[in-house]
Amino acid sequence: MNNASIIAVVIIIVAVIAAVGILHTKGALPSASTTSVPSITPNQAGNTTSTGASTTIAAQQWINPGYLYVPNYNESTVSVINTSTNRVVSTVPVGSAPVSAVVIGNGRYVYVSDSGSNEQNNLNNKISVIDASTFKVIANVSVTGHPLGLAASPDGKFVYAALSGTGDLAAINTTTNKVAWTLYVGNGPNCVAVTPNGEYALVGTYYDNTTAIVNLSARNVIVNLSAQGRAGGIAISQNGQTAYMSTSIGVGMSVINVTSRQISDTIPDRTYTAAVAFSPNGKYLYTANYGKGTLGVINTETNQFVTNVTVGAFPNGIAVSPDGRYIYVTVVGLTKVTQSGNQQPTAAGTPPGSGSPGYVVVIDSANYSIAAQVQVGKFPFSISGSGIDSV
Repeated sequence: MNNASIIAVVIIIVAVIAAVGILHTKGALPSASTTSVPSITPNQAGNTTSTGASTTIAAQQWINPGYLYVPNYNESTVSVINTSTNRVVSTVPVGSAPVSAVVIGNGRYVYVSDSGSNEQNNLNNKISVIDASTFKVIANVSVTGHPLGLAASPDGKFVYAALSGTGDLAAINTTTNKVAWTLYVGNGPNCVAVTPNGEYALVGTYYDNTTAIVNLSARNVIVNLSAQGRAGGIAISQNGQTAYMSTSIGVGMSVINVTSRQISDTIPDRTYTAAVAFSPNGKYLYTANYGKGTLGVINTETNQFVTNVTVGAFPNGIAVSPDGRYIYVTVVGLTKVTQSGNQQPTAAGTPPGSGSPGYVVVIDSANYSIAAQVQVGKFPFSISGSGIDSV
């Protein structure tokens, strides 16, 4: 072998070693020092068995790969899931009782609302900022008012927080990690979504039973729309024209015409409904039916339920893969538990069974079958991700 051939071989070997190192860094391959949580897959009898290894989702087209971030309310942690392997690759300690997460900067930073407790009058709270390259908290943003739902501006320059304790919407400058301004929107805001053009925010209130439409540049409330119950979750279509607001306690889901700023329709749904999320093509809306233990699928052309998929106890958060193939739902446990009128959450504000590890259920939208079930922390409250639509 001549000198030129030897040099070529050495270059190839170095390149392969570097590539493997990058995969470990990005999470495509589990590191030897990473503690992975075994996936749970359904057997043919419909029960669950621990395989001791992850259930791999095939045909992923995601970059880097995608990660899911799951705030665990009863553990004060965030579980990080590699979506290529369906493994928990990190558990990040954050503040007390984390509720919501939102990803900015092409997946580089994750903002997590640390609500502090179930007491709405607890006003000394913060928002943790996680660096997704290290899975460590690098900053804390002080807020006043029990932060719950979060949403980001399309350019990532601002994160908007619903402050339930003060009734404000807070705008956080992501460059300085300080609150730039606040605006009163109603009594007990708990969910927020931003239009794709970044001009408006829609904020649902729990105690006023309203949805506030906020002009973000003018920093004023344009209108407060009366809803059909207490806000559970809100999602805006990709064209920015339609929004759906679910009601955690109420008679139905409100369909909002964002352009005319009116409620155009109501979908009867007498249950406790939490997060909602669109499929990427906008044809379907997915609902976390907290009171039914199911994932609801709504045809957005007819505003009718197509199906309900049993996922487990108290589903609360939803995320959707970029291609729409997979739907991710957080549950307290794998056994279905329904919520009746006299079966409310405990005094601590958490549902029965939330003292044990929860799960993220992965659903294949092609046939609404369960593709995987990933164990996370106690009471996974919501779910967000890099490169995915999430609530």
